[in-house]
Amino acid sequence: MIPGKMYCPSGWSFEYNGYLMAEYLDHARSAQCAYVDGNPESVPGSGLEY
Repeated sequence: MIPGKMYCPSGWSFEYNGYLMAEYLDHARSAQCAYVDGNPESVPGSGLEY
């Protein structure tokens, strides 16, 4: 895992803002994490409107 920062170094541009999610504390560890967009988009007509 590479630690993140809340700011961009000089010369970089901000591209993504979201959440790093993992399993519940008491669940068996799968050692996998998922990055979830902080401003998700849905597919029109999918019924998953945010």
